[in-house]
Amino acid sequence: MVQRSCSGGAAGVERRLTEVKGLYKGVVGAATGAGIIIGTYFAFYSTTKRFLRERTDMSDGATAFTAGAAAALGSSVVKVPLAVCIRSVQAGVYKNVLHAAQSIVKAAGVRGLFTGFLPTVLEDVPDMAVKFAVYEMMRGVHTKLQNGRPANVAEDLIMGGVAGAAAAAATTPLDVVKTVMMCSASSRPTIFTAAASIMKEGQGLRPFFRGVGPRALSNGLNSAIFFCFFEAIRQVGS
Repeated sequence: MVQRSCSGGAAGVERRLTEVKGLYKGVVGAATGAGIIIGTYFAFYSTTKRFLRERTDMSDGATAFTAGAAAALGSSVVKVPLAVCIRSVQAGVYKNVLHAAQSIVKAAGVRGLFTGFLPTVLEDVPDMAVKFAVYEMMRGVHTKLQNGRPANVAEDLIMGGVAGAAAAAATTPLDVVKTVMMCSASSRPTIFTAAASIMKEGQGLRPFFRGVGPRALSNGLNSAIFFCFFEAIRQVGS
């Protein structure tokens, strides 16, 4: 009786450990991918920003906005294939990221790695443009108020969080339209038909901001961490 009980208890513990392990499936690939994506953002952003400052008379806010958009567009070439592979691993379709990449290319060609490219670009470009513009303007104000003192980690977290929340709020209408398009993909909707279907709800612009609170909170937290890593990379590269 005791032996059976112990055996059952061990099996239960093993089952729970397996379940917990499943929750972290693909976490190494996701963490590595996040680092690569942030580095790619920085490369495109810093290069574009330097070019605009040297060749144009654009304001700091406009420069950051344009460079942020360029960073989102350029990095999507790396971000989308990584996301496709990582999510496939997390869903249990493939053993690891390398196996996923090889299998997808073999089955659908290189094009398969770019599944969802357009929706990602439509969401990321305006989001990153607004995010970087708000963040850089806040850093500029901080520098003036603090007589040139660099921002510390806590201040970077706060400014990054505010920038992310502002970007999420500003781009929520586009996210709502994109969601409607994805949910009715079989009818091949366009941006205009999706927006028209939302307007038919008869509540004016209110439906376009559905879920803006949770989205701003989530994006704010993610952006706070993102900009801390971004500043760490910028300091190393300077």
